[in-house]
Amino acid sequence: MFGSKGLLGLDIGTSSIKLVKMSKKKKKWSINSFGMIPTPEKCFENGEIVEPDYLGTIISQLVKESKIKDKNIALGLSGSGVIVKTITIPKIDKKLIAEQIRWEAEQYIPYDINEVNLDYEILPSKDPESSTMDILLVAAVHDMIFKTSDVITQAKLRPKVFDVDAFALANCFHANYGEHSAGAIGLINVGASVSNFVVVESGRVIFSRDLPVGGNFYTNELAAAMEINFTEAEAMKLAYASNKQVPEQAEHIVNNSHEVYLEELATALDFFMNTNQNSEVVKLYLAGGGSLMPGLDVRLSQVADCEFLDPFIKVKPAGKSFTNQYLQEIKSFSAVAIGLAMRELGDS
Repeated sequence: MFGSKGLLGLDIGTSSIKLVKMSKKKKKWSINSFGMIPTPEKCFENGEIVEPDYLGTIISQLVKESKIKDKNIALGLSGSGVIVKTITIPKIDKKLIAEQIRWEAEQYIPYDINEVNLDYEILPSKDPESSTMDILLVAAVHDMIFKTSDVITQAKLRPKVFDVDAFALANCFHANYGEHSAGAIGLINVGASVSNFVVVESGRVIFSRDLPVGGNFYTNELAAAMEINFTEAEAMKLAYASNKQVPEQAEHIVNNSHEVYLEELATALDFFMNTNQNSEVVKLYLAGGGSLMPGLDVRLSQVADCEFLDPFIKVKPAGKSFTNQYLQEIKSFSAVAIGLAMRELGDS
């Protein structure tokens, strides 16, 4: 989105940090290295970086442990500092859109237009005779970009591309599944604090929204209902996700939390349908550590056919360190980082 060959994909989450190195030969991608490290709690507050120096030190440690010498990084952004909206404007010459988009963005972005980076993509029209055109508008707040850059600089790396987590997820999906012409496809990356939800159709992103629910939502619900602290609740959640025995009350709380998650997704889908009346989400793909909560995929199947995204269908491991067991272990955590590492100079 916002440009270099030989990029590392770095997915900085509030729960864990993932680093991926990829290689490409004859249009086929291979994964050369994958590393993951827990994100210290004190580094984030309400989804925002508050300890950039310490976070940079942690990332530097991850790079060292992964034995990676490359320095150029592609980073993902998400959260309240990133706005993705589909807007409709009168049809004009494509050469004039860049000038027009700044004025249009002022009407849709809840920030001073001088405090954001803007990007856009023209969406394919389903009616060649239409007098309007749909634009996917993307804005990222400068402060978020600066803070993230400071982190990378502290880690002695070079930030070359700033992308949107949801778009990186779509990039990984397209590399493995192709364009999927059967209809619109919903992709969900269930993170700790938020879930990135993106809809792709005919190989392009046509809708994106961050859902305000993730793995921490389940932990907080367990902590509140069972009157235990966050650490105890997190341990109980992970035990349940690993199919270990937990109190029956915990199972009920998780199941009730699934319903709340389903409601948040349904709200996003309703908005998508209202703004894309000729499209229907026919299938969902789940990724992210939070997607492993038992029963979540079953609940989401009430909306559309649902399965887990596999980032290793066409992306193949390079070297013997990637056993089948290891690929299974990292499958749910690696999609965004893989999508970021696939970015090349000139991508948008």
